[in-house]
Parts: sequence; structure tokens; C-alpha cells
Amino acid sequence: MNQEKIIILGGAGFLGKAMLRELFSDNPMVKTPRVTVFDCGPLDREWEERVTYVKGDIRDFTALADALRGADTVFHLASVVDWGSLNKNDVYGVNVTGTENVIRACAEGGVRLLVYTGSLDAIYPGKPVIDGNESLPYPEKHPNMYCKSKALAEQLVLAADSRQLRTVAIRPAGIYGEGDPYHIGSLVTLAEKGPYVRIGDGSSKCMHVYVGNVAAAHLQAAGSFFEGNTKHCGKVYFALDSPGRNFFEFFDTILTAAGYKLPPPDKARISCRLMYIIGSLAEFFAFLLKPFIKKQPKVSRFAVTYTCNDFTLTSARAAEDFGYAPRYSEKEAFNRTVAYYIR
Repeated sequence: MNQEKIIILGGAGFLGKAMLRELFSDNPMVKTPRVTVFDCGPLDREWEERVTYVKGDIRDFTALADALRGADTVFHLASVVDWGSLNKNDVYGVNVTGTENVIRACAEGGVRLLVYTGSLDAIYPGKPVIDGNESLPYPEKHPNMYCKSKALAEQLVLAADSRQLRTVAIRPAGIYGEGDPYHIGSLVTLAEKGPYVRIGDGSSKCMHVYVGNVAAAHLQAAGSFFEGNTKHCGKVYFALDSPGRNFFEFFDTILTAAGYKLPPPDKARISCRLMYIIGSLAEFFAFLLKPFIKKQPKVSRFAVTYTCNDFTLTSARAAEDFGYAPRYSEKEAFNRTVAYYIR
């Protein structure tokens, strides 16, 4: 990628760390540029001497505009993930208003390309989907503010595509890998402290993608643009790297290989219907505690619905339009993840 200056918004987080690993690896797709990480969270020490770190919030337009001015590419990874513990205005403020600020700062700062990290949650219909593609519509009603905010932000980014500022959105499947704060981290806690309970009968399938391949998808989209391709600009793409599998079957394999003792697959199961009720109660209590403590509920109605329904997709369009190809095979991704979590 012939880019002299790259900004990674949210670059200190889970995906941001993977982006940095890819940018500073021996990846032949990448010529190491000047990189600035803009994040409200702390940057790991290993990157302190290799990138410029700016502590900031994308809701602060002035700070954001100063950081983005003169950049070639902006990767917008920053967002709030919430399942019921945060104020809706806070979620909207970061994910939507913050994205409006990013677009404006990019346009005023002469940024050439904005790559946005979307989410499958923006288009999940709450019912089974088999081999869906990017033509899936946004649902008329979203189950929560997080899903709605990701849909609105994605639409803003795509609508902002112009000759001066090109944009593209990458929608990864459920991301996993080293330092996964969403799936593996929670499952490890359950495996250690209990109870480790699987939801459903194990027949439903959903999509997962290794964090390194999500980072690669972002970099490949940018690299293709700077090589003269604009076919993918103004569009959204799924980032996938493996066939759909049952949620618990997929992660059980990783945890078992990492040395965690799990109950047999035919035991420690709870029905989707009962878990949905439990999810409702968990969200309710998280809402009640919101003034005193901001804690994500262990389970949500949305998570139960997602886990219990088939939701499989294809990333063929990304391969066709900008040459997306997973950098890490399923085996490599598995081994790297297990090595991180091994006991």
C-alpha cells in the first residue's frame, strides 16, 4: 500500500492491535507507513516507539480533525459495543455522532480513503439466513440501540463516498483470536468458574472470522484502492474465512485444545426458549443497575436469538471486487488462538 500516513481510530482495541500486527509484519501487501493510533484507551507498550499515539474521543471533533488532517487513509474501528448496560444516548453518540465527526474530519482534512468497520448486527433479521450476501436489507426494526447505531453509521459512511473522499465498509463475522474480549474471554471465565452451559441443541450455524483476517480485509481494501481500483468504493463487504459452524462447537474446540476442561457436548445444555427468558431478565437487571454500575449482562435476548438461528453468509463479492483473501488459514488461525489461551 503506497500510503504515507495512516490513522487507526480505535487502534488500541482488539481489532486495532491486529491491524498494527499486520501493518508491521512481513506482509508483502504492506509498505510500512507512518501510523497514528487515535483512541480513548491506552496503547500497549510494544507499539509506543513504532506509532504515534493520540488519546482522544471521536465525539470531540476538534481533536479528531487535528489528528486526521493530512492523512491518506483512515481506518474507523472505533465503536461502543453494548448489550444493555449503557445509556442509549452514549451508544448513539459514539457510534453515530462520532462517525459523522469522522466523515466531516476526513472531508475537511483531505483524507483520500475511509475504511469503516461495520457489523453483522446491523443487518441481522432475527430469523434464519442461509448463504446470505451483501444484498440483505437492513431490518425495519432493530433489537437494540447498538444494532441500530451500527446500521446508521454504516449508511452514513457509504453515503459519504465521493470523488474527493472514497469510502468502503467491512462487515466481519463474529471476530475471534488473541485477546478476544467478546467470545473467548467470557467462555474462559465460564470454563474456569462455571457454569459452562451451551444454548440450544447444537444444530444452528453462524459465522466466525479470525481477527488477523479481518485486519487483512481492511488492508486489502485500502491496498486495492491505492493501486487504482475503485470498484469497491461506496459499498459494503462481508469479511469471512471459514464455513458456518455451531457457536459452541466452534469455541469448544478452541478451549479444549487450550487445556480447559468442558462438560460433554451432550450435557450442560439449556433450551433456546428458556435462555431467552433468562436473557430478558439479565437485560432488565442490567437496566435497573445502570445508574450505579455499567456492567454488560452475561446473556442477552439478541445473543440467544443469534446463537439459536442459522446465519450463514458468503464473502464472494469481496474477493471479486478488491481481491479479499484470508491471510491465515483456518488451521493457522486456530493454532495462533490456542497458543494465546493455552493453560
